Amino acid sequence: HMGGIWERQIRTIRKILSSLLQKHSDKLTDEVLETFFCEVESIINSRPLTKLSEDVTDMSTLSPNQLLLLNESITDFPGHFHHTDKYRQRWKFIQYLANQFWRRWLKEYIPELQRRSKWLDKQENIKIGDVVLLCEENTPRFLWPLGLVTGVKEGRDKLIRTVKVKTKSTELVRPVSKAVKLEG
Repeated sequence: HMGGIWERQIRTIRKILSSLLQKHSDKLTDEVLETFFCEVESIINSRPLTKLSEDVTDMSTLSPNQLLLLNESITDFPGHFHHTDKYRQRWKFIQYLANQFWRRWLKEYIPELQRRSKWLDKQENIKIGDVVLLCEENTPRFLWPLGLVTGVKEGRDKLIRTVKVKTKSTELVRPVSKAVKLEG
């Protein structure tokens, strides 16, 4: 309603950027700031929006980068740099800032996806075949851990409390609070 979803996202991004830039204002030049904003833009636009097909075994998702760049792959660190480059220290600093942004954004953005109003509104339970985004603390940049729900466990109140999730490499059991259902 009235752009509330993206306005909330913009507020979160602005809050994180303000905090990071105030803390490191003495080291920021125009070039560093411009490169850092490009990194932040790439991080934000790499987030999965919705699943691409109705096939329950297909875990491919659509992201804003796929629409903007018409490209699915994102390289973590573009370019080849030698240890003799005079810009190496700046590049390391930019990567440090981008990693700090990534960690804070994951911590503040993913909980917004799974807004839980306690007992006030009935919400649809996660079901078998749903594609979920897993909330993992130490996820590397540009890696969105997705999984396919293969099993659910109900509590006494008939609400789903635990999900069994199949990822690309393994099967995990996670509480429902650590799995965010993708729209669509």
